[in-house]
Amino acid sequence: MKKRIILSFLGVFLFFSVAIGAAFYNLLFLSSNLRYQLKIHEVESLRQNLLIHFQNIQNNLYEFSFKEKRPNKISFDLEEIDGIILECKGCHHQPNTKRKIQHIEREFQNYKERINKIISHEEIKTEEIKEIISLGQDITKHVHNIIHKASIDLHKKTQTLISTIKKTIKDLSIILIISLISALLVAKYLTTSIISPVKDLLKSIESIEKEDYTPKDFPLYEDEFGQIFKAIDKMRSSLNERDVKIKTYLNRLYNLHKLTILIHSKLDKEYIIERCLEELKDLTETQLWGIAIKGSPYMLRLRSQEGREIKISIPPQTLEGAWSKGQGKPLVCQKDAATKWPLGSLPPDFELKNFLILWLMTKSRVLGALVFINHPQGFSEEEINLFGILASSISVALENIDLYTDLEDKIKELNATQRQLVEAEKLTAIGTLTSGIAHDFNNVLCAIMGHISILKESPHLDKGELRALETIERAAERGAELSRRLLSFARQRKWDFKPLDVNQSVKNVVDLLKHTIDRRIRIRLELEELPPIKGSSTQLEQMIMNLCLNACEAMPEGGILSLMTSLVYMDENNPVGVRPGRYVHLVVADTGQGMDEETLAHIFEPFFTTKEGRGTGLGLAMVANVIHEHGGHCQVVSRLGRGTAFHIYLPVDEGQKAESPSPKEVTLAKGARARGFILVVDDEEPIREMLKTILERAGHRVVTAANGQEALEVADEEGQNLDLVILDINMPLLSGREAFNRLRGKIPGVKVLIASGLDLDPRMDPLLREADGYLRKPFYLDELLAKVSEILASE
Repeated sequence: MKKRIILSFLGVFLFFSVAIGAAFYNLLFLSSNLRYQLKIHEVESLRQNLLIHFQNIQNNLYEFSFKEKRPNKISFDLEEIDGIILECKGCHHQPNTKRKIQHIEREFQNYKERINKIISHEEIKTEEIKEIISLGQDITKHVHNIIHKASIDLHKKTQTLISTIKKTIKDLSIILIISLISALLVAKYLTTSIISPVKDLLKSIESIEKEDYTPKDFPLYEDEFGQIFKAIDKMRSSLNERDVKIKTYLNRLYNLHKLTILIHSKLDKEYIIERCLEELKDLTETQLWGIAIKGSPYMLRLRSQEGREIKISIPPQTLEGAWSKGQGKPLVCQKDAATKWPLGSLPPDFELKNFLILWLMTKSRVLGALVFINHPQGFSEEEINLFGILASSISVALENIDLYTDLEDKIKELNATQRQLVEAEKLTAIGTLTSGIAHDFNNVLCAIMGHISILKESPHLDKGELRALETIERAAERGAELSRRLLSFARQRKWDFKPLDVNQSVKNVVDLLKHTIDRRIRIRLELEELPPIKGSSTQLEQMIMNLCLNACEAMPEGGILSLMTSLVYMDENNPVGVRPGRYVHLVVADTGQGMDEETLAHIFEPFFTTKEGRGTGLGLAMVANVIHEHGGHCQVVSRLGRGTAFHIYLPVDEGQKAESPSPKEVTLAKGARARGFILVVDDEEPIREMLKTILERAGHRVVTAANGQEALEVADEEGQNLDLVILDINMPLLSGREAFNRLRGKIPGVKVLIASGLDLDPRMDPLLREADGYLRKPFYLDELLAKVSEILASE
C-alpha cells in the first residue's frame, strides 16, 4: 500500500510538472510577445510625437514668416525631435525601417540646419522659409509612411498576440481539466485502496467492541491492511479464547459462591461433605474429587463424574503428618503421582496420574483436606487458586461449627452453673432458714426431753403414765432426728471423715429395712469386695436409707429393691464427668413407677416432693449434700413404668483400711460425779428451769441468767466462786460469744460448757476450741450430767 500511494502521488506530480512546464512555456512566449508589442506601442508613440513636433515646427515656421518670430518654440520642438530620433535609433528595428529612420535623420539634420540659419538671421526670406516648409513636409510624409506601415504591422502582431493568448488560455484550461480529472482518478484510486480497508477495519473493531469475537468475511488484502486484518483476526481469536476462559471462570466463581453459601447455611459437617461432593461436579474436570474431615480416623470420601463413591480411612497421624511435612501448603503433583500419594490406599485398579490436596485448617491445626485426582490437562495455577478459595471457605465453615459447638457447650455449662448458683443461693437461704428453725425447735425439744427425764425419775408414776411419758419422749426423739436432718442439710462444714467400708454401711441399712418395709418388696444384694472410702458412716447410711425408703414408696404393689456395689476406674474421657481414678460404684435401683424428665430435673431441689403432703422434700436434697461432701457424683436413670436407678460414684481412699463402727460407750457413774457452783445462761426460761432442776438434783449449786448481760452481773457478784458456766450462743442483748470473752476476762480460767441448738463444728469454730465442752441441743439427762462431771473433774 505504501508503494502504491507513493507511485500514485509521483504520477500526479509528474503530470502536474509537465502541465506546469507547458503552461510556463506558453506564459514565457506570451510575455515575450507582450513585451514586443509594448515596445512597438512605445515606438509608435515616439513616431506620433515626432510627427506632432514636426507639425508644430511647420506651423511655427509658417507663423514665423508671416506674423512674428517664435524661435524659442521652434528650438524646443527641434530639441524634442532630436531626442525622439535618438531614442528611436536605440530601438531594434528591421533593416528597412532602420534605413528609413537614418534617411529621415539626415533630412532632419538638413532641415534643422536651415531652420537655425533662418532663426539666426534677422532678415527673413520667405522663399527660403517655404523651401524649409517643403522639406519639412517631405520629412512628414516619410514619417507618415513609416507610421502607416508600423500601424499595419502593429495590428497584425496584435491579432497574432490575441490568438496566442486565446490558445494559451485554452491550453491552460485543458491542462487544468486534465489535472482535475487526474486528481479525481487518483483520489478515487486512493479511496478504493485506503478508505475501504479502513471502513472494514472500523467494522471489525466495532464488532470487537461489541464483544463479537466470531470471524468476519472481509476482502483479502495483500498489502499492509492485509497484515493488520491478520493481526486483528489473531487478536479476535485470542479474545474469543480469553472470553471463553473468563466466562468459564465466572461460571466457576458463581458455582463456588453458591457452594460457599450452601456450606455456611447449616452448622452440620455431614451436610458440608454432601454439598461439596455434589456441587464440585460443576467446578472441576478431574476424574475424582473428595473431602476428608477430622475424625478418628479421618474418612476421605471421593466421588467420580459417574457418581461412584470411594471411601478411604486415613489414620490421624498420616494426614496430620502430610500436612506438617508440607508446612500447610497445597500438595500439587503433576507426574509420578502414584509414588507421591500421601493419603491412604486407593483401589488397586485405579491409575493415579496427578493430584491436588488442599488443607482445611485454622491458624494452628488441620481440620481435613480437599482432594482432586486426575485432571485431564493437569492443574493450572488458576484452578489451584480457585480451589484454594473453596478450601478456605470450607475451613471457615468447619471452624464456625466447632466454635458454635463449643459455644453451645459453654452456654450449657453456663446455664448449668447459673442453675447451680441459683440452687446454691436457694440452699443458702433455705439453710439459714433451716438453721434458725432447727435452733428454736431444738430449744423446745431440749426443754421437753429434759422435763420428761425429770418426770420419769418420779417414784409415784404408774405404768400408764410412764408409757405416756415414753410416747412423748419417742415423739421428741423423732423431732430431734428431724432437726438433725434439717441441720445436716443446712450446714456447710466438713464432716469428721474416716476410712469406712461401703458394703458394711449397706448391710447395716438392709438390716434395719428388713423389719420395716412392705414384705412384698424383695431386697437383692450384689456386693463386690471394695477398698475403703473416706467418709462418715452415719451420713452414708442415712443417704442409703433415704434412697431405699424412696424406692420402697415407688413400689406400692411390691417389687425388687436392688443394692449393688462394684469397683470402677474412670479415665479422662469418662461419661460421668468425675476426675480420673478409682471409684466405688453404688447402685440403688427399684422396679417401681419411675419418673418423667420434668420430675427428674427437680428431684434434688429442697422441699420438692411428689408425695402430696406426705413428704418433707428434704430426703434427696440431703442425699445430694452427702454425696457432694464425700466428693462423689450421682447419676439418675429413670423411665416411667420401668423404675429408677441411682448410680453413685464415691472416690476410693487409696492406701487406707476401713474402720468398723463401734457403739459409743458412755459411762455414767453417778457416784463419781463432781459437784460445783454452776451458772446457767440461756434466754429460754423452760430450758433454764429444766437445767437448774436437773443439776440441783445431781447435787450442784445453780444460779441462772437470761442473757449475757445478766451473766456478767452474776460474775461480778460471785467472782471466783463459779466452777462452771453453761452458756447458750444465740441470746439477746449480749450474745454468748461476747459473754464468753467477757466472762473469761472477769474470771480467768473459769470453765465454760457451750450448749446450743445451732449446728457448730468444733474443729472450725474458735469459740468451741477455747471452750471446755460442747453439747448440741436437744441432749439427754445422762449426757448432760456426764459432760458436767467430766469438765468439773478435769484440771
